[in-house]
Amino acid sequence: MRITEEMTDELNALLASMGCSFKFAFREEMLNNKIDVVPMNSQFIDSCIINLTKECYSFIEHFFKGKGIEELSCNNTGSTIWSKRGFNHNGGLTNEQGKD
Repeated sequence: MRITEEMTDELNALLASMGCSFKFAFREEMLNNKIDVVPMNSQFIDSCIINLTKECYSFIEHFFKGKGIEELSCNNTGSTIWSKRGFNHNGGLTNEQGKD
């Protein structure tokens, strides 16, 4: 199952209600949809990498498990997240960021 824009909107609303300083930007891609960690307000910010805590990754994993997505993967900085089984082909990349 792939991450959807609706799931991302629901997660962002939950993060906003918790007072988080970041949100996720949804990116629809041909092979697999992704979400990028971005500041809640990006005014005057050209680029940045937000390093989330292990507790936050656990929270995100729990949220997506409730949506039917059992496994997530991320890039080497943990700033982009996707469904491990959301690829339209076999052999998707994985990274164990935040799972130590």
